[in-house]
Amino acid sequence: MASEGGGVRILDGSQILQELNEGKLNSLFDASVKDSPSHQVTAAQCQAAALSLMDSVMCGLRLPSPLWERAFKDASFPSDLTAVMDEAMFFIKARDLLQSVGTLLNGSIQVYIQSYISKVQMKCEPFDLYNPLVVSILDGSAIKLILEDEDDFAMLAENLFTELDVEDTGKISPASLKTALLQMGSEMGVPPPSANEDIDKLVSSILDKHKAAKEETIGQAQFAKLLQETLESLCDYLKLHPFTAVLNINVNNGSQMKKLLADSELFSEISDKMFDEFDTNKDGKLSKDELKKALESHGWEWGLPARETSEHVGQLYDNLFLICDADKSGEVDKQEFKLLLKEILEVFAVKLQSNPVFVSQNYKDN
Repeated sequence: MASEGGGVRILDGSQILQELNEGKLNSLFDASVKDSPSHQVTAAQCQAAALSLMDSVMCGLRLPSPLWERAFKDASFPSDLTAVMDEAMFFIKARDLLQSVGTLLNGSIQVYIQSYISKVQMKCEPFDLYNPLVVSILDGSAIKLILEDEDDFAMLAENLFTELDVEDTGKISPASLKTALLQMGSEMGVPPPSANEDIDKLVSSILDKHKAAKEETIGQAQFAKLLQETLESLCDYLKLHPFTAVLNINVNNGSQMKKLLADSELFSEISDKMFDEFDTNKDGKLSKDELKKALESHGWEWGLPARETSEHVGQLYDNLFLICDADKSGEVDKQEFKLLLKEILEVFAVKLQSNPVFVSQNYKDN
């Protein structure tokens, strides 16, 4: 499907939840039942209808299998896809399935916190935590900008050729083009050659021309010409068929903390469990130093970004530690810990809403 322009977007489930209205579900049912004399549909048709709605609001992105399977389970969707549904059941199951997907992307903190409590009580292992998806819409616009600047393109082609010419012979194989495209990546608006069948065929057809010309190796000028031809073709293709690339990034926009704070009973329970875990000598008190260490080492467990994530986040921690030691008493009891934790989460939630933190999934807080 065509998009409304390229760029990076956050798919946090809200796009799906906003579509859960009676008019939209009516349209889905009418489209599914139009060829059915009995005015009934199967569970498979209901599933297909839900998928079509998600395609329209999720930039054509198909969800990861584990998330989709979890949504099926949470929605109690029929395992027998041949099961027949009337209009009322279609509405219920389509709505429940879409709501499950939206909630998993948008509201997973409730699932995680409940799992955390279970883990502390040693009852079970925690569930998987699903984060909003950060995607890049590759519509050819980024490639077009590269091609329009002759100097930038010449430098790009030269740098790529130099990296590919590992033996420094001044020659490389035309097939190295695919490696060059991989190195450019979605950051430059280029999908991987294997992204889909059409893109793979497009790149292969260009390479076939050089095979027909029996060019076993090419120099830098020939490579630059080959790269330009390929990028121009990709630009034309992506303009008509935008490609959605999932970036290897986690986004923290404060939504997890907001959901935790909105449930006072759950917040109180998790706060007490955490205090008991950190109060290693069981005197009912936490020193300010222990509290600081707890925030820095365990903050991710309730949605706080790691201190090292960015300079902005580090400054937030510094300011909050001043609050921690405002009364100069040197320690907090369980009730003070709860109030302080609430204040800290509220501050972070507001700051992260206006300035989300994006972190590579390869990042590891040691």
